[in-house]
Amino acid sequence: MSAAIPILNLYYLLTYAWDQYQPGEAREIGAEDCPDVENLFAVMLSGGLRQLARRGMDRDYIPHTEETSRLRGKLHLMESVRRQTPLAGRMICSFDDLSSDVLHNQILKSTALSLLKRDELTQENRKELRHALEPLAQVREIRLSGQMFRRVQLHRNNRIYRFLLGLCELVQRLVMPADHRGGERIVDLLRDEVIMHSLFEKFVRNFAVRHCHDATVGAKAVQWSVEAEDSALARLPVMFTDITLDWPDRKLIVDCKYYAEAMSSHHGASKLKSENLYQLLAYLKNQSELPDWESVEGLLIYPTNGASFDLKYRLLGNPVRAATLDLNQPWEAIHKQLTGLLCDGEASLLNDNPSRE
Repeated sequence: MSAAIPILNLYYLLTYAWDQYQPGEAREIGAEDCPDVENLFAVMLSGGLRQLARRGMDRDYIPHTEETSRLRGKLHLMESVRRQTPLAGRMICSFDDLSSDVLHNQILKSTALSLLKRDELTQENRKELRHALEPLAQVREIRLSGQMFRRVQLHRNNRIYRFLLGLCELVQRLVMPADHRGGERIVDLLRDEVIMHSLFEKFVRNFAVRHCHDATVGAKAVQWSVEAEDSALARLPVMFTDITLDWPDRKLIVDCKYYAEAMSSHHGASKLKSENLYQLLAYLKNQSELPDWESVEGLLIYPTNGASFDLKYRLLGNPVRAATLDLNQPWEAIHKQLTGLLCDGEASLLNDNPSRE
């Protein structure tokens, strides 16, 4: 996979993956002018924090215990006597205080402060991020870990945090020690195949939800077409598609891949990776046993690594397409190409002349 994805296209990929894409917002927050990933993260976080400040930071009741001259909450009489606080006209009390110093706000602030340490940030983006942090002045900075993100409880009233926490978790996963002096650096996002595979899959899925009209889109559990004893059935692996598009008159199973090289080399010739085809064919053959799914189509989709291809087959009775998506082209062209890959039906797969690498 080529690392030369334009920063603006990376912004679109991320916002689609987190289901936050809004037309025109890239210009509003300044994503079009970002020179690198660090600055992109900074402007996205700044924009999200400003939006959060406008609607109001999430707050919750936090338990406090303190020595005070103003009685409130639960009075700890025995502890106060033991410490002799009444002699100074004070008592030890426990009470709940409504505060913005909650875990999800702590994560936002700590991530922003981490980004502010990056030398790559432009002066303007650094200024904007500092300004966006002002409403979090009373929130504590914490040491981030992956487990903290799983502890945050989101609901309908604070779902705006989902996108921001996804961004913060991505930054946290990319931060690595830079040297023996305790410095940090953000590793190249585009070269992390595990993270980019997940983001690319979510991007394609949410793109399909927005633009493949009349289709039901989602991951689908594929049941094995098999006869066996229960003890043997329990040993079969579970099959889940990356993306399934279900139109009334058409079915499509999409498998997204993200590799440094989309094809393997065999005796000097480029070949599709056999394991990719085997996996997709397993989905197709088992799913095609169900009514209305007899002609289910399959699509393997890869971001281009410089060598583009669009290959069309009929394998074991099912239409199959393997194609690259060029993320280096202007976004309008990406939009058009991906719409075509997802929305071209069986007739197109079978009647067009297959493209060659």
